[in-house]
Amino acid sequence: DFEQKKIGTDSVPSADKLKKQEFDPKKHLNPISAKRVKPVALWKGSLTTDSTGKVSTVFKIPQFTGNIRVLAVVSSGGDFGNSESDMKVTEPLMIEPTIPRFLASNDEFILPVSIYNKTGADGEVTISLKTSDGFKILDSSEQSVRVDKDKEAAVKFKLKAPDVPQKGKIQIQASLGSYTSSRATEIAIRPTAPFTTISGSGLITAPNDAVFKLPANWLKGTQNYSLVVMSLPSLKFAGGLKFLAQYPYGCIEQTTSSIYPLLYLKDIAAAADSNKYSPEMIDSYVNDGIQRVLSMQTYSGGFAMWPGYQEPYDWGSIYATDFLVEADKAGYAVPQLDRKVALDYLEKLLSKEDTSLDLKAYSCFVLSKAGRVKQSWIRRLQEKKDELSPSSRFYLAASLVSLGDRKAVSDILGQGLPDEKIPRETGGTLRSYTKENAIALSTYMDLEPENALVPVLVKRLESSMVNGNWQTTQDNAAALVALGKYARYLEDMKYSNYSGNIVVGKETVADFDNEHKAEVRGIDLSGKDIKISVQGEGTAYYYWNAEGVPLDAKVKEEDKGIKVRRKLLTRDGSLVDLNKIKHGDVVVVEILIDVDVAYSNVIIEDLLPAGFEIENPRLASTEKVEWIKNDSFEPDHIDIRDDRLLLFTDLLNTKDLYYRYAVRAVTKGEFELPPISASCMYDPSIVSVN
Repeated sequence: DFEQKKIGTDSVPSADKLKKQEFDPKKHLNPISAKRVKPVALWKGSLTTDSTGKVSTVFKIPQFTGNIRVLAVVSSGGDFGNSESDMKVTEPLMIEPTIPRFLASNDEFILPVSIYNKTGADGEVTISLKTSDGFKILDSSEQSVRVDKDKEAAVKFKLKAPDVPQKGKIQIQASLGSYTSSRATEIAIRPTAPFTTISGSGLITAPNDAVFKLPANWLKGTQNYSLVVMSLPSLKFAGGLKFLAQYPYGCIEQTTSSIYPLLYLKDIAAAADSNKYSPEMIDSYVNDGIQRVLSMQTYSGGFAMWPGYQEPYDWGSIYATDFLVEADKAGYAVPQLDRKVALDYLEKLLSKEDTSLDLKAYSCFVLSKAGRVKQSWIRRLQEKKDELSPSSRFYLAASLVSLGDRKAVSDILGQGLPDEKIPRETGGTLRSYTKENAIALSTYMDLEPENALVPVLVKRLESSMVNGNWQTTQDNAAALVALGKYARYLEDMKYSNYSGNIVVGKETVADFDNEHKAEVRGIDLSGKDIKISVQGEGTAYYYWNAEGVPLDAKVKEEDKGIKVRRKLLTRDGSLVDLNKIKHGDVVVVEILIDVDVAYSNVIIEDLLPAGFEIENPRLASTEKVEWIKNDSFEPDHIDIRDDRLLLFTDLLNTKDLYYRYAVRAVTKGEFELPPISASCMYDPSIVSVN
């Protein structure tokens, strides 16, 4: 018997493509992106052999030494074959620098360079070091060493990383007579404090001007500003889209939420960043997002929480299917077989006794939109409407429309608004006050856009924004979809005929009118007076965004609802003396988590000092510390990055929980020890930093 499995669950090339396109380099987990390693993967198309079956071709090999596998596939008429061989790439004079995977601002480190002499003669090798701006070479930038033929030697350089976060570059060149060898390596200089984003919005009507200053006080070289003025009232919600685009993790909810609003808010996405969100790029994001979502579909038709997992997450399955149905309606290429089995899974949920009424109401809503109206289930839920949550009643109302029962729809819509004291869920359906109101508004805009409760819901959603967004991916997606419908309704009803300009200091930097937006990007607006003026009829809307590393940023230690602590231990379990760690030492990192009550969807983020590398437990070559797993809990998902370890888990047990992993000291130097943090992805009030 073979295990049934959804093809693509474990490996989907487009998932990597989505990540590269979806997030700005400054917004990755490490906000500085560098091409640390250049992969060697070369391809030649159709080649023709001679009569003996041989063919020659030339590849330009990038900076690389080592073994390369050469694979050839051949066809002749109806015959096919293949062959492969290993090829060694080498140089007469070779150098191998040992450079950290990343650095933090002002880290000091030793850079060893190994030299291999295969020239056939003894000689004096000269090694020179060059760096990009900001690095300080703390000793000589050039050294010489005698290396006999077929022997090796080594030199060391001492450097200090730039104080400004950036993509740095280290170049090393060696020469021996007429022979030379060089290596150039990009390296990310991580900030010691996190990038911060601040945004705001407003409106202007003649004769009143908007006058303001944008935040200053950024670490030099990290600041970035944008200012947009246009006629769309929904521009004020651009911060929510930006939040979703920058969110660095990718479970089924987060992946779906990052692209779902783009089905409704293409114009706002373009307004937020026209360079990144052109119509063609938005279509590419959505199409890649569809593939990423489908990579988490299991053989059952449902969707797992994370790529590679086989257990369906019921609410996430309904949410992902909801998106696929809407994307299909919007004209995107949704594979129909995958769509069908996803809808089949929702029908199975209806027949399962342990499926909650709220999940059944959401399933009926999605099935109705897809043309699979389940009348008997809709009527059954109608009988139990008093047991449903407010959002589920709105799903039921929308489903009843498919039965033509307008009276029942009006009765449900007349039951009032969600309670202001709705408790936030960190798992399950991810219920929250914002989400409940967003679903209510979305339903009213579809069924009764002139209902008197619509402005009340809009005010509730707008007042729950914090720094231009709604703090979680689920709340942002739900609010954006609902408010996007409302804004489009208003745009159809309003008339405007105006023109205006943006003045920075005393210089006019952009003009606009009701049909043409203005964008200001790439200008340092730190602390400068900004004035936006309009003349004519109607309202202009503006949105600004400022981001960078705050100059006076300090890590604020806090414990709110959760506590996380970290210890560095020796192999025998005693505390490490941080000033006596030797090159090559294995250090055990012990993480302690303590919570007041049970929480779902918690992330623990442990940032590494630059001198350490994680000993990947999945590799057979990793050195083992036998007691490391004693009393350790098993996270739901582990993500190992160059500069940090990420643990995703549900904390259902409130007693002290431990997780341990090993790191190795691979670079000599003095490095910043960054904090460890824990937070709940669906409740921003739950956080610990230490």
